[in-house]
Amino acid sequence: MKIPIIAKFAAERATDQEIENIRKIENKFEEEANEGIYNPETDKKLHVEISKASHNDLFIKFTNDINNVMKEHKMWIFLRDRTVTRLEYRDINVSEHMEIVKSIESCDGEEAMKKMPKHMNSLYDRYWKE
Repeated sequence: MKIPIIAKFAAERATDQEIENIRKIENKFEEEANEGIYNPETDKKLHVEISKASHNDLFIKFTNDINNVMKEHKMWIFLRDRTVTRLEYRDINVSEHMEIVKSIESCDGEEAMKKMPKHMNSLYDRYWKE
């Protein structure tokens, strides 16, 4: 299963209320980043809300399962500390999230589907940079 399809479906199916919820969480994520904070719960909520907006039970379950595995494994903390929590990557992570959210807000499924792998590849590149 390709994760970018979740963003595509969210862009195509999200209600106005779901878009508002996604925007609020993204704004909170950005505020926290500007304060030098990385809160994994806010990041998790953003991804969960995007999956809920897909209106696909399988995508919602998939996202929740990934979140549960990440919470249980120490390797995720190591990976997270090399990618999303570092000061030099914080703005990049926020801007990548913003691009995905904007695509969802504009109901552009194809653009959302392009932005998600860009974000995932960027995380991968940052991880291996060290």
